[in-house]
Amino acid sequence: MAQTNRANYLAWLFFALLLSSCGTSKIQVKQKVKPPNTIAVEDLIDHAQSFLGTPYKWGGQSKKGIDCSGLIYSCFDAINLPVPRVTSELVKTGSKVAPRDLVPGDLVFFKTGKSRKKVNHVGLVIGQKDRGALFIHASTSKGVMISKLDEPYWHSTFITARRLIK
Repeated sequence: MAQTNRANYLAWLFFALLLSSCGTSKIQVKQKVKPPNTIAVEDLIDHAQSFLGTPYKWGGQSKKGIDCSGLIYSCFDAINLPVPRVTSELVKTGSKVAPRDLVPGDLVFFKTGKSRKKVNHVGLVIGQKDRGALFIHASTSKGVMISKLDEPYWHSTFITARRLIK
């Protein structure tokens, strides 16, 4: 009889351990952990928004004055992701993305000005508003600001978008 009780005890112990290990794995599955790329994009956008109101300065990349590619360079540098410093090289990085598929962290490129012969302006997508992408950029007339891609001017000068963070 003692042997039967011991066998029952071991069976129950095994069953209890089995159940406790199953419960632990379920708790771990339900934990919400942000993937590293989400954290990087949030940091990227926070850094970009810290420049809001900074005046435009050609070749600048500080809060005293910054240009569009300097803003992008500074933001990606803040998350330890090296990118080219100039727009003409930035437009060659990452993978192409359609405007309807834009997500925060993507770059948008434009041909602005009178000649419009080459890509000369870049912005960073920071979110969506009314199904249109919002992007932060360094405007020559207003400094670092947020614009909407479907505004007539930006829509007409938009060339391409690129994704650097997967």
